[in-house]
Amino acid sequence: SLTNPKAILFYVSFFVQFIDVNAKNTGTSFLILATTLELISFVYMSFLIFSGAFVTRYLNTRKKLAKLGNGLIGLLFVGFAARLASLH
Repeated sequence: SLTNPKAILFYVSFFVQFIDVNAKNTGTSFLILATTLELISFVYMSFLIFSGAFVTRYLNTRKKLAKLGNGLIGLLFVGFAARLASLH
């Protein structure tokens, strides 16, 4: 995400308030903040990947539960479509 333009804008606009402009080397503060954010993002995304793989394995062994989940998600999307259709 370091090459993502939105992330770069976030770094520049949000991190500036946490950096002392009178410091000798402001780049180090920027680097520490960006590294911390990237580390937290990496841990969070890894958690999502591993938990998603666990749920996938769990649902592959329980076909009825998977069908029920698919049906409920389908109903949810039909509800969203009905809501959008009812708006002017």
